[in-house]
Amino acid sequence: MLCSSILNTNGARPTDRLFLFSSQFRGIADPQIKAQGKINLLCEKLSVIKHRPTDGNASIPVSMWNVTWVFPKSKCPFVCLLLAPLIHFCDLICAQDHIPTSAAVTPFPSSSANVSIYIPPNVIPPPSSMASILNNRTITITNTCPYDIWPAFLTTNYTGPYTNGFRLSPQSSLQLWVSHNWIGRIWARTNCSFNVTSNIGTCLTGSCGNVLDCKLGGQPPTTLAEFNLLGWENLSYWDISLVNGYNLPIAIYADPSGPDPTCQFPPTPSGILGTCPQELVYYADAPVSWTEVAGCMSACDRYGDEKYCCTGSKNKPSSCGPSRFSKPFKQMCPDAYTYAFDDATSTFATNTGPQYGFVVVFCPSKLPLSKVG
Repeated sequence: MLCSSILNTNGARPTDRLFLFSSQFRGIADPQIKAQGKINLLCEKLSVIKHRPTDGNASIPVSMWNVTWVFPKSKCPFVCLLLAPLIHFCDLICAQDHIPTSAAVTPFPSSSANVSIYIPPNVIPPPSSMASILNNRTITITNTCPYDIWPAFLTTNYTGPYTNGFRLSPQSSLQLWVSHNWIGRIWARTNCSFNVTSNIGTCLTGSCGNVLDCKLGGQPPTTLAEFNLLGWENLSYWDISLVNGYNLPIAIYADPSGPDPTCQFPPTPSGILGTCPQELVYYADAPVSWTEVAGCMSACDRYGDEKYCCTGSKNKPSSCGPSRFSKPFKQMCPDAYTYAFDDATSTFATNTGPQYGFVVVFCPSKLPLSKVG
């Protein structure tokens, strides 16, 4: 649930990172909050740093436009007043689709620390008859699960791949092209059965209207990879989201370099039961037999309560934080979004250009296959 941010952390030192996200400023657009309240709220957000100084220093390190600025806390109201209209405008154009457009560019320690970038040797390139997208970026989808999956794409803006849904067998990869400014999400469907002629069928998780080539988002629970390839300061942004629950472990690797967020758990029914709060376990055969464990719902999707969805009166960070349901998600996958305002440790960025691409791996393995780059 990010929008194009006015501020960012590019260039901040590891000991003084300040994470600023427009989604954290949503409250300043609330008509019930008076002008001074807006300034105070913004100042509060500007004072939140990842590693607070241990020497009691009364300055706030802020990295803006690749330059780290330091200004006294006493000057915060003046600075905030100048920036408030810009952030207010940003807040007005925020969408509810949880697509990243800006966020932290300095990675936190990743849960993928022991996982390298692997692509199985069976890489399927785009069809030779497919016209290349001008100034494209490559996204490679890799399946290292022990069973077939059906990856899917949903394009929010600009030019997506030539296919939005396909079958991918174990130890295989499919290489796809998208535009350099593509915004969208990727997930994988499980246990699908499609008619070979009509390409209509069903899946246990992630179905997008019972068609192979998706035009809609996937039905929760789905583990999501989200991208904005040309966001603030011409950087590429990506995240893993469990805001709609999870069905498969996933990793996102930037090629040739960049943060590598990973969400690891055993891709089996017992693995899901071992990580998912009991109330959120998704049974694909419910309410008939309750035996087919296929994923883990989010509390928002399960209950629709604004305190879990961060909607209505809870539509700001000050009133919507981690819950007893999202905390186990975060413990399992520290890199991932687990609720709407889970910005600070969950969005990553790198430079962009024709040489940059991404690898999305479902069921990432610690066993070496063939390393990218």
